[in-house]
Amino acid sequence: MAPWETDYAKALEASRKSGKSVFVYFESLGGGLPKRIAKALEAPRFLEWAKGHVLLYHLSCGLPDESHPRLQQEKGGGWLYVHMAILDAEGHVLAKGTWLDDAEDCFDEQAAQAALDAGRNKEGTLRGLAEKGDRTASLELLEHDVALWNLGPQGLEKRLAALGRLDAGEAAAAAGLRAGAEYVEACQRADSPQDLRRLCVEMFRGGKLPCSTLRFAFLSEVLEGAHQERDAIVLEQALGRFREWHGMDPRFAWGIGQWQERLEKLKSRRP
Repeated sequence: MAPWETDYAKALEASRKSGKSVFVYFESLGGGLPKRIAKALEAPRFLEWAKGHVLLYHLSCGLPDESHPRLQQEKGGGWLYVHMAILDAEGHVLAKGTWLDDAEDCFDEQAAQAALDAGRNKEGTLRGLAEKGDRTASLELLEHDVALWNLGPQGLEKRLAALGRLDAGEAAAAAGLRAGAEYVEACQRADSPQDLRRLCVEMFRGGKLPCSTLRFAFLSEVLEGAHQERDAIVLEQALGRFREWHGMDPRFAWGIGQWQERLEKLKSRRP
């Protein structure tokens, strides 16, 4: 068995002392541990990788003595289906996903390490350019931090203010960043998946669209929320936006078709 730590503060302290990152496995909010993931995280392949690269921390949801019951919503993806994340010693997200090798039904340490390295390299490159006055890199760094849920609305405004006056293109990018930070905050404070969808529909009705890295997840919630509220107008508008940004990708063809069918059914029920 891996030495899973169940206290968030202790995990961060151990990370600071050891210099290792914190690997977090998020148990489902309902308390069930998926057998497939449990098996993968007990296998020698995972244990060897974890020993050399990360400090392990296991969040057990629903326990009376849980040290940080909303950690999944704050770091892992709110009510989204995210099982794993890698944090630094300050609790900042470095990478998140579900790193499983479907072919071998085991932990995919190469994918996890690639995600971690890519995140660190991207942040380092953008930060270096931003420090040299590259405004495009500064905005891209803000999007990187928002997308990983490391930057909320207040922190975003402070960093945007530091850029000074924005031109038209920068202002448009800033609007997407503000919507992205608001979406992340909605994920973090929502009390249920239904509540999150309601918040996303409200944002969409207000003309708010997050930056590109969060747009797919946001629109997915809007589609579900509009269908939940039986709002054919919002559903049609959101589906149009989804087609605009993802319609050329064959991976989404089936899903778009399913949503079109739902929309037609909803329209047919109008009085």
